[in-house]
Amino acid sequence: MNIYNLPQSPEEINERAERLGISKERLAQLLDNNSFNQPYEKISHKQKVMNNPNHHMTKAKNGKYYFCLKSKGVTTSVPLSSDVETSRKMRDELLIQHNYELLNKETSK
Repeated sequence: MNIYNLPQSPEEINERAERLGISKERLAQLLDNNSFNQPYEKISHKQKVMNNPNHHMTKAKNGKYYFCLKSKGVTTSVPLSSDVETSRKMRDELLIQHNYELLNKETSK
């Protein structure tokens, strides 16, 4: 059963593309995207931020990373390191000091 009423034959693809005002190549690309078959999952802002490996870190022009956290209207900025791995470890320690709840990869899915 095709719940999305996708065109099956080349004639249907040409007709649908013409009706939508796009090229048949673009319609084929959109149909190959396969996003129609995946359920929508709402992801919270915090989960999006925590999925970023460099969350709460900014890199200055000089190549040094800084920890940035805004909590209750107060912005905290602390210089970290020039190495990204070392900066991530330092950032995690600072987040724990600020009682920031770290999300695991398992809980964010």
